[in-house]
Amino acid sequence: MLFIAENGTLVMHKGKELYSCTLNSDSVPSIITKARTINDAFIVLCGKKGAYIETQDPTALDEISKYYHRCEYVEDLLTVEDEFIKIAVLNFNGSAEQIEPIIRPAFGDDFQVVVSAKIWLDVMNKVASKGAAIRHLQQTMGSRMNKP
Repeated sequence: MLFIAENGTLVMHKGKELYSCTLNSDSVPSIITKARTINDAFIVLCGKKGAYIETQDPTALDEISKYYHRCEYVEDLLTVEDEFIKIAVLNFNGSAEQIEPIIRPAFGDDFQVVVSAKIWLDVMNKVASKGAAIRHLQQTMGSRMNKP
């Protein structure tokens, strides 16, 4: 089975990566640092190997665990070594109200900043999409995509 995950930022087949659309690693610390300034926000740093969090808040963990099954607690997200595909920010007071007004002005020109749910906002590579992932697969796999 082929998996197109995280809004098209990662495509896997039989444990092998077929495609990824990562964040520029030089930009990740500034996004994390800005997100940390948001009151009541919880950051999920999504890498190819798994998701990373700094919180132990039970309510946040319940929400995060709905979407991230390989989630690892770390003392400091800035020390994580991985290739990053997304930064998700959770705020129970509303993503459009609490997160977007801070993140979009700072990063919206260079990154895709998406209110993905009432309490979630995602920051991804500007060109990341499920469509881009499928186009890549069509170009690299061609007619093999249509075979069972």
